Amino acid sequence: RPEFALLLKEMIDSWRKKFFNGEYLKYDEPVPGSVEFVNELSDSGALIIYLTGRDAPGTLIGIRTYSNVTAFTGKGRSQGKKYNSQSAR
Repeated sequence: RPEFALLLKEMIDSWRKKFFNGEYLKYDEPVPGSVEFVNELSDSGALIIYLTGRDAPGTLIGIRTYSNVTAFTGKGRSQGKKYNSQSAR
């Protein structure tokens, strides 16, 4: 149905604009226990690699800004700083 196709296109376009916009990263929350788990892996010598489906031009500044995301990107870890579930929010 043409009206369904148009509505679907509008929904997808709206989602892309919001998902690939760093402004919305502040609403992301880590899965409970995930920050502690990643810290344990890092402390045991594992190399932590942060992968995301978001693009750098649209969200890199947001990824580097919000502590909920930097808990996983390692910001502060080089200074020996650890993150917990509360500091990741």
